[in-house]
Amino acid sequence: MVLEVFGFRFKQRMSHNTMMWAQLDRCLFNQVHGVEKSLDLVFDVLHYMTNFNVVTDLCALLNIYEIMRKQFEKGIIVTSKETATELLAIIAHG
Repeated sequence: MVLEVFGFRFKQRMSHNTMMWAQLDRCLFNQVHGVEKSLDLVFDVLHYMTNFNVVTDLCALLNIYEIMRKQFEKGIIVTSKETATELLAIIAHG
């Protein structure tokens, strides 16, 4: 099964992924100043991940959002594509 989010297609492995995505709501954006800039960054990261097959599974994407959210809670704010890519590298390598 494939789920489309923001125009990107993700393989859906678990039936509750759609609900998990809905629960995320805007937790990522609400904690960052400049919602528009954050949204652009997320789109950039999604584009990078999907085009280069870094992440094709929606569950993995949700895990990335959760880690980013925890970083924001610690005061570490993703302010650039490079910072986001570093986070993705950390996640990818465990």
